Amino acid sequence: MYYLINMNKVINFFKKNNKFFIVFFVIILFFLIIFVKDKKIVKIAPSPSLGSVAKYKELVPGVSSKEDVFSKMGTSLNAKIENNKETYEYLSSNPNFNSKVIILDNKLEYLKIIYTNADNKNYEDFISLYSNPEKVLYNLDYSVGYILNAYPAKGIAFISHINSKKVSEVWYFKTVSLEEFINNFALGYLDRPNLSR
Repeated sequence: MYYLINMNKVINFFKKNNKFFIVFFVIILFFLIIFVKDKKIVKIAPSPSLGSVAKYKELVPGVSSKEDVFSKMGTSLNAKIENNKETYEYLSSNPNFNSKVIILDNKLEYLKIIYTNADNKNYEDFISLYSNPEKVLYNLDYSVGYILNAYPAKGIAFISHINSKKVSEVWYFKTVSLEEFINNFALGYLDRPNLSR
């Protein structure tokens, strides 16, 4: 009997204040919908951690400043400045080609480091650091044994010789998709060798 009397009190309370509870329920529902909707919109793909991004002398494209570049690389051989883009060349062990650094808006954008056999940079050294390439690409140099080993998600690519395993160039750049890498850095490279030329 006591239970029924209390239950009747509760029912009467809800009947008298039903508008209040409906408004309260609608407000809660409204905030839940907004919260869930915002959660879906704010979903951002995680960027790779700096630990997984390739670096040269602790320089990371997109992160390192122009001052960082100069402190690690020293004085350049020459400079070309066009608006907010600065290109610097540095001496390499190859007398025919210099290493190149591009700075965009005072941030390191791109590094191309040139090597010769005397530098003793090997394919296996890079494989042990970065595992197998995301993509191997080919251009006309394939006819003399060179391939481009690309890791767009790690911000590195290198050219190596198939037989000697020696590395002749290493490119460091901001992490990109494979498609962006091919369109921005690997123009003239193909998915498979074109031996018809």
